Amino acid sequence: EISAATSLSRSYDMSANISEQLQPSLTTDSTTFLPFILIDGHCRALVMFDHHMAFKCHIFAERARDGWTGNGDDWTSIAQVIVAEHLFPITEPVTYDSDANMFSARGCRSSLERLGLELQAIFRNDEAIRDLMTRVTLRL
Repeated sequence: EISAATSLSRSYDMSANISEQLQPSLTTDSTTFLPFILIDGHCRALVMFDHHMAFKCHIFAERARDGWTGNGDDWTSIAQVIVAEHLFPITEPVTYDSDANMFSARGCRSSLERLGLELQAIFRNDEAIRDLMTRVTLRL
C-alpha cells in the first residue's frame, strides 16, 4: 500500500513534469494549491487532472446513484458551491472548462488563488466534500 507521503511526492513529481511541458511563456504553481495547479500566462487556469481525482473517487461513489462519478465536471459543481458560498463577491467571475479527465477554472489570478486555497482545504477533508455535494442544486 502506498503511503500518503509517497502519494503526495509522486503527485508533486507529476505536477513538475506537467510544468516542464507547458509553453515557456506560462508559469505554474504546482505546490501551493496541490493537488490543484495554477497556470498563469496568456492562459490562466486552476486545474486538477484525473490522477488526483482518483484519490477521492470513493466519496463520489457513495452517491453514484445520484450521478456523481468524481470527474472534472463533479469538481466544477463543488467549486461553484464554494464560489457562491465562500468567495462572493470575487473580483472577476470564474468560468469553468472541465471535462471527465480534468477540472479547469478560469478567471483573474486573485480569484483563482482564493478558489485554489478553498479547494485544497476541501480536498483534504472528506466530510467537507460530502457536505458540499449535498448543496449542489442541479445535477445534469
